[in-house]
Amino acid sequence: MPFKVWLRYKVKNLPAVSRDHLHALVFSLFPPDVAQELHRQKEKPFCLLGYRLLEGELRLGLGLLKDELLSPLALQYYMGKASLMGEELVSIKPGGFQEEDAISYQALLELEPVKNLSIDFLSPTTFRKGPWDYPLPDPQTLFRSLYKKWQAFSPIAFPLKEEELLSGVYKHLYILAHRIRVEVEELSFGRLRGFVGNVSLGINNTEFSRHVHALLKFGEFAGAGRKTAMGFGVMRLRMEEASVPV
Repeated sequence: MPFKVWLRYKVKNLPAVSRDHLHALVFSLFPPDVAQELHRQKEKPFCLLGYRLLEGELRLGLGLLKDELLSPLALQYYMGKASLMGEELVSIKPGGFQEEDAISYQALLELEPVKNLSIDFLSPTTFRKGPWDYPLPDPQTLFRSLYKKWQAFSPIAFPLKEEELLSGVYKHLYILAHRIRVEVEELSFGRLRGFVGNVSLGINNTEFSRHVHALLKFGEFAGAGRKTAMGFGVMRLRMEEASVPV
């Protein structure tokens, strides 16, 4: 079952935080044996959904894609063992560990059909094409990414095979409008280019729209594209009234 959780910590003299620092922090939020297993996995079963640093408090959001991650995360939080850039993070108790949202994989598959959907890409989102970043909201690339994450972590196989899904995307899904820009971030391993902004999609097939809805809602927990464990690819789904005949 995918979860969204927010963690709150008291901090003192924390300098500017990079995504590399946050990436390291996330692994420290789990017990050592769990963190080691997460490091070994090529596809990470979590997404860094965001962070806020204000008035001596760090707020960190995570999307968890496997049930078994919630308990060790909570245990480590209440044990108060976390640090960032050498600065001790003090868990805020009570109320500092908050489950914001959760939905089962089966419930995702039972979501209502839709005609139009709007996606806000809240952090730089990019895909890999050969050796290059591909910072465009190409529907087939987006849904291939979400499908692979679903198949990696859901105990319920997605109802369509990958080729069936991508064929449906080609036939039944189209971009109504978009307003995006490309941002470049410097990381320890080099630059990453990703797009942020809004993309509106239309779907002209009722049954196929259920699959679209399921994967995009899943994307709110999983993120899309590359480096979601570092906070890239964060997305938010919004419903829209149909603006064109479908």
